[in-house]
Amino acid sequence: MSLEIQVAETMKRDNLLLIGALTQFSLFIPLTAWVLRHKRPLAGIAIIRLTQKKQPAIARRLAQLLDICGCSSFAVDVLAPSVAYMLWKKQQKLEAIVIPITCWSNDVVVKLIKKWVQRPRPASLLVRVTKPRVGSSYPSGDVASAVNFWGWLLILGLLSKDDHKIEKVMLLSIPALLVAITGPLRVYMGDHRATDVLGGYLFGGGWLCLSLYGYRMWQKQIDRR
Repeated sequence: MSLEIQVAETMKRDNLLLIGALTQFSLFIPLTAWVLRHKRPLAGIAIIRLTQKKQPAIARRLAQLLDICGCSSFAVDVLAPSVAYMLWKKQQKLEAIVIPITCWSNDVVVKLIKKWVQRPRPASLLVRVTKPRVGSSYPSGDVASAVNFWGWLLILGLLSKDDHKIEKVMLLSIPALLVAITGPLRVYMGDHRATDVLGGYLFGGGWLCLSLYGYRMWQKQIDRR
C-alpha cells in the first residue's frame, strides 16, 4: 500500500471520529431542549415502573453489585487513575494521560449541564429507588462516564496486537457489556428516566469521539518530532 493511500485512509478515519462527535452532539442539543420543556414527563415514570414490575431481591443485589464494579461515575473515577498507572508502566504514556483527562473533563461538563437543566430525579413516591440520590438527573453522568471510560478501554483493546483472538474477544466483551447495561441499569434502579439515559449516551459518545480525535491529532504531532 502506497504512502498516499495510507495517509488518505488515516485522514478518513480521523474525519469519521469528528463526524461521529458532531452527529451525537447535534442529537443531544434538541433532546436537551425537549427536556427543558418536559422536566417531569409521565411517560418517563411509566417506563421506570414497567422495568420495575418484576424486581426480585437477587436482581436488586446484582444491580447494586454492577453499580459498584463499574457502572457508575464513582467507580470510573476510582478505576481511571489505576488504568492510567498501568498504561504508563507499559510505556503507553499518551493514553495514560488522555484517558483520565477525558473522564474527568466529561464529569465537569456533565455537572455544568445538570446545573443548568435542573431536572428533578424520579420521585421515590412514584418509583422504587434503590439508592436515593440528590441533584439534577439530566443527562445521566453515570452513563456518560461509562461510555468514555469503558469505550476507551474497548478501543485500546481493539488496537492491541494480541494473537490470542478468543481471549481478546472475551476481554473486549466486558467493557462493551458494561457500556450497554449501564443505561438500562440506571432506569431499573429508579435513578433516571429513559431520556436522562439517552442524553448520557449521546453526550458521552460525542465526548468519546471528540477525545479520540484529539488523541489522534496529538499522536500525529508526536510522530512528526
